[in-house]
Amino acid sequence: FLSRNPYELRSYAVFGETYWNITDTLKLTAGARWSIDKKEAPRIPSWTLASLTVGYPVAEVISQEWREPTGRLVLDWKPDLSFTDETMMYGSFGRGYKAGGSNPPGFVYTYYSNPVQASGLGDISATRPKTFAPEFVNAFEVGTKNTLFDGRLSANLAAFYYNYKDYQISEIVDRSAFNRNFDAEIWGLEIETDWYPLEFLKLGFKGGYQKTRIGDGEKVIDLMDRTAGNEDWVVVRPFPTYASSCILPEFLFDGLKYTTDQGNIPGPTGLGSVGGGGAGGCELAYLNGNDPVTNLPYVPNPTVAAGGGTLQNHPNYVGWDPSTAPNNGEGFDKDISGNELPNAPNYTATITGDFSVPLANAWTMTLHADVHWQSKSWWRVFNDHEFSRLEDYYTANFAAIFVNEPAGWSIMAYVKNVFDETAISGAFLNSDDTGLTTNIFLTEPRLYGLRVTKTWNGQSVLGGFGKRYSADHVWPVELELGGQVHRVAARNEAAMPTFADAFAAPLDIIGSAQDPELGWGQTREIKLGWRPDAGPWMLSAGYRHGTLSNDERRNAEWATAPFCPLVGGPFEAQCTSPTPAPVYAALQAYSRLNRVATQVQTSERYRLFDLAVSRDLNVAGLSRSSVELALRRVRLDSQISAAVEGVPDWTIPENVDVFFVGQRPVTHTVYQADYEAQRDYSGTGPMLTWAASAALFGNEQSGHVEMDWSLTGGALFGRQNTAIADSHESEWFYAWTATQASGFQQPPQVPTTTTERTTEGVRRSTSTTVPMVGATLGLSYRVSGLSLSAGYRWERYINAIDGGVEERKAYDRTIDGPTLKLAIGFGG
Repeated sequence: FLSRNPYELRSYAVFGETYWNITDTLKLTAGARWSIDKKEAPRIPSWTLASLTVGYPVAEVISQEWREPTGRLVLDWKPDLSFTDETMMYGSFGRGYKAGGSNPPGFVYTYYSNPVQASGLGDISATRPKTFAPEFVNAFEVGTKNTLFDGRLSANLAAFYYNYKDYQISEIVDRSAFNRNFDAEIWGLEIETDWYPLEFLKLGFKGGYQKTRIGDGEKVIDLMDRTAGNEDWVVVRPFPTYASSCILPEFLFDGLKYTTDQGNIPGPTGLGSVGGGGAGGCELAYLNGNDPVTNLPYVPNPTVAAGGGTLQNHPNYVGWDPSTAPNNGEGFDKDISGNELPNAPNYTATITGDFSVPLANAWTMTLHADVHWQSKSWWRVFNDHEFSRLEDYYTANFAAIFVNEPAGWSIMAYVKNVFDETAISGAFLNSDDTGLTTNIFLTEPRLYGLRVTKTWNGQSVLGGFGKRYSADHVWPVELELGGQVHRVAARNEAAMPTFADAFAAPLDIIGSAQDPELGWGQTREIKLGWRPDAGPWMLSAGYRHGTLSNDERRNAEWATAPFCPLVGGPFEAQCTSPTPAPVYAALQAYSRLNRVATQVQTSERYRLFDLAVSRDLNVAGLSRSSVELALRRVRLDSQISAAVEGVPDWTIPENVDVFFVGQRPVTHTVYQADYEAQRDYSGTGPMLTWAASAALFGNEQSGHVEMDWSLTGGALFGRQNTAIADSHESEWFYAWTATQASGFQQPPQVPTTTTERTTEGVRRSTSTTVPMVGATLGLSYRVSGLSLSAGYRWERYINAIDGGVEERKAYDRTIDGPTLKLAIGFGG
C-alpha cells in the first residue's frame, strides 16, 4: 500500500479592534479582520495491491485561495439598577470564517495486476468530493451579567443564534477522512449562577438549551444504507482493493446461478468475477462503464457477452445502462433537511459545590464536587435510526485542594468520574471494506490523581524548601543538561575500488559519492559540578555524545551510438534505408548504456569526557567570568559502507557483422565492489577555557537575561586508526554478432564471460597530536536555582599531518550547531 498526501498552507491576516465609550455606561467595541488563505495540495492517488505501482505520480495540483473580511460589533450597557449590585447588558454580532480545502485523492483501483483509474471519477463522486468549501457563520448573541445581594449571587443569562453557511462535517470514505458542507442553524439559551449561602460555601449551576437544524434541500448518501430503502436495488461488494461498495439493480441477479458439486444453486457471485480473481459488477459497471452482465458497452436486448460468451444464465435479458444509476452507482441521496447536527445535545447541566475551611499557617482547604449531565444527541447527520443515537450520560468529580497563597503552594487530590460511569461520547463510521465498523469514544474511566504546584513569589514553606533565591546565588552542587543540533564538516579522502579509473567522466561519481552533506545530527550532554563551601572553585565532570549519518544513492549514465551506423559490409544499405527490414529498423535506434550506480552509507560519531577545575573571576563590566582547566578524552569515529555496480566500457567496433560470426566482437565489463572504511582517532589532552557573561536586562525578582561567550584551546595526544576492507569483482562479456549483443538473437552456447574476483585490505595505526580550538556565543536566562541557555557552539579538531589516501583524516573535524542547556542548582 503506497500513500502520500503532501499539503501546503500559507495564511496571512491583518486585524484590529477599537473601543468607544459612547457614555459613561455605554461602550461600543468594533473589530475587523482581513484573512488571506492559500492552499496547495498535489493529488497523489494511493496504490493498492498492484504489481505495476512504482513511485507517487501526481494526478493534478489543486490550488485554492480565499480573501475574506470578518469582524464583530459588541454593545455593552451598564445601567444603575436598584435591585442589583452591578449589571451589564450586551448585544453582539460576529461574522466568522474557516478556510475550505482539498479532500484526499482517491486510490488507483486494481484487481490482480490490472490497475484501473476511472477517468474523472473523483470529479463526479457524491461520497468523495474533490474539494470542500469554506465555512461562514453569522453569530448573534444578547445577554446580561448580574451581581446581587452584596456579591453573594452572580447570575448570567444569554441567548444566541448562529447561521452557518457550508458548515464543515467530516466522515470516513475509502479509508480517508472527507469533508463536506451543509448549511445549518443553531440557537439556544445559557444560564450560569454562583451563590454563597454561607461565607465558606459556594454553590453553582450552569445550564443550557440548544437546538440545531440542517438547512433545507441538503442531501447526502448514507454509507450504512446506500439503497435508501429502495427494494429494487441491492448493495454489492466489489473486488477487495475497491474500498467502497456500490449499488446495482436487483433484476441483474434474477435467475443467476453458479455450479457446485451439488448442482446449480441460485446466487449472485456469478456476476463478474468477484471472488474469482477479476473485476466484479461494481468495476465492470462504474469503472469500465460496461453493462455488468455482458461486460460490453450497453445495447438494448443483448445476445452475447464479452469474449463471445452466451447469456444462458440471463435468459431474456433486456440490458442495463450503468450511466442511469444514481450518483455513478454510489447510492441514493437521503434528504437530511431539518436533521440535528452531530454531537449537539439539546440540554446540558452542571452543578458544583465548594466548601472552604481555613487551616493553620496560612493554608486553606477547599472540598470541590461537580456533576455534569447532557441529554441524548446524534453522532451522524442521519437521525433516522437508534444506531446513530448517543444516549444521555453524566459524570461526577471530586477534589480536595490545599492552598498556601503567600508561599505559592497548591496541592490537589482528585477523583474524576467518581462512580466509574461508562458512556459513548462520540463515534465515527469506517469504510465499507472494513465491514462498516464503528469507532467509538468513551468517557474516561475513574481516575485518581495528585497535583502539586509551586509558584515562586518570594516566601518559603517547609523550612528553606521553595525559597526564592537571587539570580546570582551560588549553589554548592550544579547539574547541567544540554543538547545540540550539530553538523560535522571533514576534509575526507575517498576509499576507491581498484577499477575506479575505468569509470571516466561522466561516470566518475564513485569518489564524490563518499563526501555527501551529512545534514544535521544531535548531541546529548550532561555535566555535574561541585563547589566546596559554595566558594569560587568548582570541580566538574562532563560527558558529550553526538552522532549523524547519511544514506545516499547516485546514478550516472551515457549511451553508445546506435548499432546500425557501425554495421558495414553487404548490410550497410539496410542500415541507411528509410524502410529497412524490422531487425534493422530496431538496430537503427538501439544502443547500449554505460552506467554506474553507487550506494554509500556514511556515519560520524564523537564522544568527549572532561574532568575540570574552574575558578570564578571578578572582571569589571561582566556579570560573571571564569577560567577552566580540563583534561579531555576524545573519541572521533567515522565509517563508510559503499557498494558500486556499473558498466563503463561498451565497445561496438565499426563494420561489425550483424548475423554471422566475425572477428570484431561486441564487448563490455560489469564491475561490482563492496567496501567498508572504518577510521577513528582517540586522544587525551589539556583544554583551557575562558567563559564570561554580560547582563542585558532583568532584576533579582524576575531573573536576568545575559549574553554568554567562551573561548577554548588545547591539544590532544593520541592515535589514528584506519581499517579498510574491499571486495571487487569484474566480469568481461563478449558477443560475436551485433544481434547477439543487442538482445535480438540468443548467443551461441560457448563461454561468453571472464570473471575476476579480488579482496584487499588496509590496516594502519599512527601516533599524532591534534590541536583544538573552540568558541560559543549565546543568551541565557537565570532565575533562582535555574539557568536556561541557548546559543551556538563551534569546535575544530585540526589536522596535523597528511596521512595519505588510505588513512582518511578522521581527526580533522569541525563540529558546530545551535545548543540548548538547562542548569539546576542544589543545596542549602
